[in-house]
Amino acid sequence: MGDATDSQYVLATVNGDYGGPFEFSRGGFGKYTGGFATHMGLCFPKQCTMDEVEGYTKELIKGYAEGIGWNNVVISYYAASDHDALQTVYTDEKTSTGIVVLAGIMGLALIAVMVGSCIEASTFGDKEEVSNAVDADALHQAAQFRRLEQYDAVLLQRKSDRARTALPFSMLRNGVHLNLPQRSLRTAIENEKKDTAIRKDRRIAQYLKVFNGMRGSAMLLMIWAFTFYFVSFSVISNRDQMEQMQKTLLFNIVSCTVYTVPTFFFCSGFLQTFAFMQKDQEMDMFTAENLGRYYARKVLRYVPLNVVAMLIVTKALPYLGSGPVWNFYDKLVAPCQTNWWTNVLWVNNLYPAEFDDKCLPWTWFVPCYVQLSLIVPPTLFLYKKVQSKMMSGIILTSIGVMSIILTFAFAFSTDYGATIATNNKNNNSEEFFSKVFMNPLFHLSSFFLGICMSLVYVRFRKERGHISALKNSFSSRLIEMLRHNQAPRYFIYMIGIFCIVASILWQTPFMAGSSSTATRVMRALYASLAFPLYLVGVSMILMPALAGKA
Repeated sequence: MGDATDSQYVLATVNGDYGGPFEFSRGGFGKYTGGFATHMGLCFPKQCTMDEVEGYTKELIKGYAEGIGWNNVVISYYAASDHDALQTVYTDEKTSTGIVVLAGIMGLALIAVMVGSCIEASTFGDKEEVSNAVDADALHQAAQFRRLEQYDAVLLQRKSDRARTALPFSMLRNGVHLNLPQRSLRTAIENEKKDTAIRKDRRIAQYLKVFNGMRGSAMLLMIWAFTFYFVSFSVISNRDQMEQMQKTLLFNIVSCTVYTVPTFFFCSGFLQTFAFMQKDQEMDMFTAENLGRYYARKVLRYVPLNVVAMLIVTKALPYLGSGPVWNFYDKLVAPCQTNWWTNVLWVNNLYPAEFDDKCLPWTWFVPCYVQLSLIVPPTLFLYKKVQSKMMSGIILTSIGVMSIILTFAFAFSTDYGATIATNNKNNNSEEFFSKVFMNPLFHLSSFFLGICMSLVYVRFRKERGHISALKNSFSSRLIEMLRHNQAPRYFIYMIGIFCIVASILWQTPFMAGSSSTATRVMRALYASLAFPLYLVGVSMILMPALAGKA
């Protein structure tokens, strides 16, 4: 038995004609597995040959397969440990260029973090004019952690221009920034304090922090959904129970997590618009410099992170795993060998069309976010150029309605289903996800609604508290009325909750495969109207909260 202490992995694959009752998920089919197949990972002593493994298990596996609905069973065996051994030999003999590049990037990043942190924590890089005893002591006292905003301001005041270039890499300073509001919010709060026409009790910029709660809650809900999905698929493996659970009302606790996606796009549209509108003068908003800075920031901001993620996934992770199915990993990330440029140019959510052909398809949200961000300046330019409040409202409402109509036409013409939360005879969630849900057109209405709500809020902040308040826009007067009257505010809350619940329950028939969802029109109506209905309900609760009445 001493020779049997080392083990080997063997992958047994069952092919044939499947006639069982359970629908296959992504793990059960695809171009990498030769169509429909069932896989079984085996662990045998290393001294066993493939012929011996086959002799021990073939009839047993064939009996299992025929028992769950397979006919004309064909079983193939793959020595997975040989694949692992070849990877080890390849790594030892020849380190790939990608590994070298990745190691270089990570090494430089680590050096930058160490240098930035040391500069911040020491007196190295301090300006000469603040190095004398009096000024140094005063700055030291001011830099105590009584206020985080004060700490950062004093730190920048202490350091020379050359030393400041290393501070963005400091672990200490980035830790401080995690606890600070974003720059646009800090600017809004400071400007509101400087405006003497607004009393202290009427300052509302601080309530923008409600978006932190919205995004945090949405992220936790999304993590819960992914945990449920992977546990049910990989750990519990209760596909038969899942089919029944999807038809129940309580399953909305899981399926409603798809509404976190429009929540993120709504928040992005709102906050981007708010940040862009912080310029005091219109001429400052639409200068070539400001527009160039905005577009460069949106397009280039996540490129380094995206490139590093591709290098880790394609060059490092293949050597960090092993097991019977690990040989499929190379095939899974193979599209990145030829389509890596789609991730750099932020088009991998659109091209290639098929999910399995995309490079890192699970990163689709970032390119979709970048693409939608491009419409913010043109929309705000149109808004600023139209002087009439009524006309600007009509134009923006018309664009919002048109975005919903375009989403309906898009979903109707593609006819892949209505939601990514289920896969049944009326809904092909795989095709819908890769060819519809990843498309920015599908999320245009959510993002644009965020832009419109932000403009309403910006105008409300600008108009409130002044003598001309009686001539304010209708939306500003409505928010002010809700802020000061409890009964109508709670009535609006009830309508908002109704819209949210209705949009979530609307998905239930699609989860159950009801006959009412069998028509293209019904699927397209849900795909185009469910997210806007949900966000209208969210807005009815959000806007009073932003006015200081949560």
